[in-house]
Amino acid sequence: MEPPAGMKARLRDWAPVFFRYTLLILALLYLLTYIGVAILRSKYPFELEWMEGGSVDHVRRVLAGEKLYIRPSLDFTPYFYTPLYYYVSALFSKAVGVGFFALRSVSFLSSLGCFSIIYIIVRKETSSRYFGLTAACLFAATFREIGAWFDIARVDSMFL
Repeated sequence: MEPPAGMKARLRDWAPVFFRYTLLILALLYLLTYIGVAILRSKYPFELEWMEGGSVDHVRRVLAGEKLYIRPSLDFTPYFYTPLYYYVSALFSKAVGVGFFALRSVSFLSSLGCFSIIYIIVRKETSSRYFGLTAACLFAATFREIGAWFDIARVDSMFL
């Protein structure tokens, strides 16, 4: 027995809307999960990744007025990255103290900036806030799969 034609039409019109908003809600859950995880990890007092301690050392050198790029020695070996992240992190460190929290905050804010840029680019290209928001959230969904580095004390998020 066939459903009435009006019911078929309503079902046909309802399904795309349902799946569209289901995708958006699931994508938003990834973004909110990332934000929650990043906030929880920001105050963790130990290294989340092996280079974080070295990044803190770089910021300490900036705050002490020492050069970042010197001949490697047993006391200090500079990372081969551009210095902007260390200088911005030094500003944050002046406000909240030197340590992982300041550097992770810079990385976290940089990752939020990346999400915003993705939103802006996709919204402009598609003329759709829906697709912009979905694209930014789906990028947040890659957090764990690509190594969970968006919020750690490294230059990567700011570089991106």
